[in-house]
Amino acid sequence: MLGFSGPDGYKLLSVDTGKAVHSRTVSCYPNVFPWSNRKSVRSSDFEAEQELWETLTDDEPEEGGRQSTRVTAMPYVFDPAAYMHMHLAGEDPKPFGKRWHLQPRNLKQALHEDNPYRDCWWASINKEIKGLMDQGAFVPAKLRPGELETVLHSFFVHTAKTGPEGELLSLKSRFVANGKGHGHHVETYSPTPLWSSIRWLLKFAVDNDLEAMHIDVKQAYLLSLLPPKEQVLLRVPTGFPFRLPPGFNYLRVLKCLYGLPQSGRHWNKNVHNFVSGLHKTTQYRFIQSTADPCLYFDHVNKCAIIVFVDDFIIVGNKVQADEVISLFDRKYPIKNLGGLRWYLCCAMERDRRVGLLHTSQGAFARQILAEAGMQDCKPVRTPAVGYLLPLAGEPLFDGETAKRQGRITGMLLYLAVATRLDMSFAVGQLCKFLSKPSPSVWKYTKRILRYLKGTLDFGLSFRKGQYGAKKHGDLVGYSDADHAGCPTSRKSWSGAIWTFGGDVIGWRCRQQTTVALSSMEAELVALTAAAREGQHLCKAAKSFRVERPPVTIRADNQAAMASAKDFKVSQKSKHIATKHFYIRDLIEEGVYKLEYVPSRDNFADILTKPLKPTAFIRLRQALNIGPYGGGMN
Repeated sequence: MLGFSGPDGYKLLSVDTGKAVHSRTVSCYPNVFPWSNRKSVRSSDFEAEQELWETLTDDEPEEGGRQSTRVTAMPYVFDPAAYMHMHLAGEDPKPFGKRWHLQPRNLKQALHEDNPYRDCWWASINKEIKGLMDQGAFVPAKLRPGELETVLHSFFVHTAKTGPEGELLSLKSRFVANGKGHGHHVETYSPTPLWSSIRWLLKFAVDNDLEAMHIDVKQAYLLSLLPPKEQVLLRVPTGFPFRLPPGFNYLRVLKCLYGLPQSGRHWNKNVHNFVSGLHKTTQYRFIQSTADPCLYFDHVNKCAIIVFVDDFIIVGNKVQADEVISLFDRKYPIKNLGGLRWYLCCAMERDRRVGLLHTSQGAFARQILAEAGMQDCKPVRTPAVGYLLPLAGEPLFDGETAKRQGRITGMLLYLAVATRLDMSFAVGQLCKFLSKPSPSVWKYTKRILRYLKGTLDFGLSFRKGQYGAKKHGDLVGYSDADHAGCPTSRKSWSGAIWTFGGDVIGWRCRQQTTVALSSMEAELVALTAAAREGQHLCKAAKSFRVERPPVTIRADNQAAMASAKDFKVSQKSKHIATKHFYIRDLIEEGVYKLEYVPSRDNFADILTKPLKPTAFIRLRQALNIGPYGGGMN
């Protein structure tokens, strides 16, 4: 029996024909499973799978515009031996890590006898596989000639979902395919939004006092069918909780399963076709932004959507936001999370009375400290006191110690990219030695973590300005460089910060690729890099219909500014590569104009060198980096 058919009927799978039939009268024999008595499946396995596939899928759109995702469940039988085998695993959990019971790296850790969440993990695994079967994500299959190359391994990924305060929300197990090395013959690119686009959208919502709603699509990848030419076979992993019919030792993937490199691309196309096609049946006409393929804007209704895989932010007034959410609900199985409060590990706190939205990553920062075992460390006022200089001849970390250093560096990098530009320079120093972890690198890391301990809930703030009333905002860039700052390579560091209406929209912190022979050359290279970043933000401004004059870039080196404005050849500049004069054409076209700013007031200075506490804190406050409701002076 496959399921119910109508109010008083059942849907059955015929053992002889392999097709689904409907009946009102069914006799159940719980001790007999028909597959075990069946001598032959079909003379042609290919035809049997094809008919089973045609029975299980329905591509025709239902009434109302929603594409049907109705599928018939694959016949499954619970296999308790799979659980008992993992339940009795006697592996020592000590080397698993401090949070191994909530962050198991494999099935043995999840179902270890010493794991207090063992039964919860098993229930999560059982729910995941049963849900995939019910949706027709795969069917039992035999290996046909020539299909050995399409066989992939599969495994379970276990994640503990936490909330803004770090509280445990749920335990989630995901059955994924190991698609590594499989995407060389298929298109796999799938875009994700830039952080600057997300900040633009938050600023737009605050300035216009609009709703920012958050929805999540359940099991998004499975809503897209896998083309027949891209279907693959999976080996059944250890601990698979259901028995397959005799002779069927593989799973043929029919839908875009997580782990397949092309799944994200098919899902993104699905979403794009839906969002861009809403104008055919509704009043909404969403246009894809030229600055970011994940940003869609309806200029007539003043409504915007940003897509991050299966997470959507919908910005508009109350009526429009609810209407767009209802359209998504008719198309996809969604979870309406209400107002934007928790997005990509970022807590969103908003006070619409004063026109303020604050985004921070306090829970994620505490997770970093727990990973490093420094929850009780003593705070410091700055993240760095100098450049990172590993000692000559010191031994490198290996094994678990090196992996932990890499994990902590990656987590700090996510902080620096998303909300904590005040840590960008220090984290950039760590990234230079990611492949060479050593005691000196760990000592530098601990300094950053001690700074993080004292600024756990710091983040960016967006304040309501004149943009909503006048449709006119001031997009301003700040550029700076530290000439020959690196003591070993003598290369300079470039820094750039972009603000709109006084709030930070984007930043860039990176070591220059060539050695600059003068401070003028270093500043010119930094100006060109800032101009490149600004070009993307100018495209985004057009998407938001921001009327703007020539964009201002502020710098503190007048020689570099003069060289950028006029074509001059001298002994000090004739060797500079042509690409670094890209900004000159943009100035002549009226895209940019340069303004001098004293070094003390150059915001980008915080990205180029380790500053003393007084200067560092002053710039941090000027950039509105602080806790919610405080530190904004």
